[in-house]
Amino acid sequence: MRTSVSPNSTREPWQAESAPGEVQVRLGNRYHGQLGFRRLVLAETLIALMQQQMPAPSWRLRSATLKFAGYATRAPASVITVHRAVFPGSMLANVRLIQHGRMLGTCVGAFERDWRPAVAPPPVPPALGEPHRLPPLQNWPEDAENDCRDASSRLQAQSALAVLGGFARHREPRRVGAEHVPTLLEPWLAMPDPLGRWREVEEIVLEMHAQGSSSEMHSGGYYQVVVERREWSSETERLAGSIWSPAGKPVATAHLVTRLTDL
Repeated sequence: MRTSVSPNSTREPWQAESAPGEVQVRLGNRYHGQLGFRRLVLAETLIALMQQQMPAPSWRLRSATLKFAGYATRAPASVITVHRAVFPGSMLANVRLIQHGRMLGTCVGAFERDWRPAVAPPPVPPALGEPHRLPPLQNWPEDAENDCRDASSRLQAQSALAVLGGFARHREPRRVGAEHVPTLLEPWLAMPDPLGRWREVEEIVLEMHAQGSSSEMHSGGYYQVVVERREWSSETERLAGSIWSPAGKPVATAHLVTRLTDL
């Protein structure tokens, strides 16, 4: 099954149907930023399509693993989704992004009917004060999609690790789902590392602590974000990004592998 690209959509550059199969995606200007191709926006698209293509809405995303290779161009690409039941109450979804005959990204998601958190949630978030008292954060024009407040200096003063973070919320009020976790992290991942190098995301392992239908995912307030460096080498680093709801409840943890580059 192939569907056509929706000509009038800006945030959702596809026209998806209820049955799983192949969907064409228009990788337009939103996917290309000041630092090149925005892989975290692509992650948002792959997770959203994967959820839309599930056979029934009763399936809830528990975890997902995304890997990226190569760079996309401003041209249509194909997203192919395959579902496979592994237990009566569990299902795996495999999503592949292909452009010009090349594999650019994959996403494997684990879904359950009787939803439970993927792993133990992170501890309570650090106390950072009121978001509106923190300086706004906008590294690049594309960050304007979110209202972000930066508390990185406070976090670094409290920890011996390289830590970034603050608060973020969508400027346009809408439900926050699993697909939005990568782009809520993006403003801090767009910062250079302590040596001034830029991060290119190569892999994301997403663990959900709240299901998309819960009240925690429907608030229009600020979500707290903390990004910690866990491992580092001269060429790569491993980061853990945690997100809490405006009520302080854990929403998701993302484990990221990045390649460090001088551009």
